[in-house]
Amino acid sequence: MTTIEPATGPAIWRGRDLTPDDWLATLAPAEIDDIDAALRALGDRVPAGATEFPLPTMAARLRDVADRLEHGRGVVLLRGLPVARYSPAQLERLYRGIGLNLGSLRYQSRKGDTLGYVTDLGGTLGTVGVRGYETRARLSYHCDRCDVVSLLCVRHARSGGLSTVVSAGAVHNAMLARAPELLAALYEPVPSDRRDEQKPGLPRFTMFPIFARVDGRFVTRYVRDFVRSVSRLPEAPAVTERQWQAMALLDEICNEPGMSLDMEFRPGDIQFLNNYVTYHARTAFEDWPEPERRRLLLRLWLSVPNSRALPESYRDLYGEVRAGAPRGGVAREALLEGALTG
Repeated sequence: MTTIEPATGPAIWRGRDLTPDDWLATLAPAEIDDIDAALRALGDRVPAGATEFPLPTMAARLRDVADRLEHGRGVVLLRGLPVARYSPAQLERLYRGIGLNLGSLRYQSRKGDTLGYVTDLGGTLGTVGVRGYETRARLSYHCDRCDVVSLLCVRHARSGGLSTVVSAGAVHNAMLARAPELLAALYEPVPSDRRDEQKPGLPRFTMFPIFARVDGRFVTRYVRDFVRSVSRLPEAPAVTERQWQAMALLDEICNEPGMSLDMEFRPGDIQFLNNYVTYHARTAFEDWPEPERRRLLLRLWLSVPNSRALPESYRDLYGEVRAGAPRGGVAREALLEGALTG
């Protein structure tokens, strides 16, 4: 068995050891003024690039966010956007504009949506075609198919809906210490369901390792539900018993006391996560009975120019694996006919 080295660097942490200075920042009044000025200049248009939503005052803040995501803890929360000040359409435009100042927007589903609405639509988790963010169920630890995922809290739930984040590298290192033979199984290709979001002509499943190293840098991709549902595909190879045992240990460690950084979103919070070094989850929630009060988060999937290289086996899902290349999300060729909802 090839020797597996521990993951190292500032992205290796346990939630209990972090302080707010490690992940939390508050928007300054001048930065909010910057957003407002860009929004006024934009008018009713939807920004398609950063030049259409210039943020000269906030630029240093966003450079720091990008650096902390790729070279720091891998998690940043910006607090203090006054969401009540804006109409729903303005919120969507300004959030896109902020995202475009960090990178490019990626499609989040076959509908062609580049802005997601994380709210309970009454779906059942685990049903093909129903995404977890469309339910109020607990979501287990996973990462999304993009360099950076961002959430803007517009309204919080009546109770629950806690965002929880773990360092994937810390989980990796705990597995290395306890069961290196199981960790090795996750460096081998694991079958994963594409959930019918593949390009025409491609298989309905793909194979890639959950842990990898590229140019000496740590990379992970983990969505247990997609590994579980690959069993619906008779043409897909079976997950090995050792891999199931390894994923059970991975999940166990993610949920151990002290591992996670837990965040109770407030309206106006904007969370950013590096999907190659963190896993995120959500507790189940109970919502308000009034439709206008129900939990609502806006979501962006971003490809960022300072991203790390990915394993060649990830090309199938991400389209590109070069560091800094535009990649991730659902491929345009896989979109439903007539899709593109913006």
